[in-house]
Amino acid sequence: MIEEMRKFLILSLLISLYPCVALSPVRAAGNFSNEYNVSYTVAESGLTTVRQEVIITNLTSKFFVSKYSFTIGSEDIQKIKAWDPTGSLTPEIEKESGETIITLNFRARVFGKGKSLKFGVSYEFPGLASKNGLLWEINLLRITDIYLQRRLRSL
Repeated sequence: MIEEMRKFLILSLLISLYPCVALSPVRAAGNFSNEYNVSYTVAESGLTTVRQEVIITNLTSKFFVSKYSFTIGSEDIQKIKAWDPTGSLTPEIEKESGETIITLNFRARVFGKGKSLKFGVSYEFPGLASKNGLLWEINLLRITDIYLQRRLRSL
């Protein structure tokens, strides 16, 4: 029963989060397409681990993504980790005015139309989930201000 509830909760979260992430503003949107897979793991204590896996596909042969930045509407996130195909990344983290801005500088360079850069970020978010009787309530925060930094391709 608990395993079934866990699967239902994860599926519900994935479905409900997709519109929030997919509709976020993206700079250079005409040059790239984005896919997001976001999962939440909630511990019995309520501590929630968020894992975002992102695929950015180049729609032109003129640019590549060198940097990715997004804002989470809370300063409470912790243990932020990030990676791309080259391995671990060191995220730049800025916390101010009740928000956390995470910036990733990629070492991987993906050139060419139709080529994709796959990367991920994970973090712990205390207080995102709370238990109310037999039900878990999870407050999903909208991810805003997603910026893709583009660079001209060297020929």
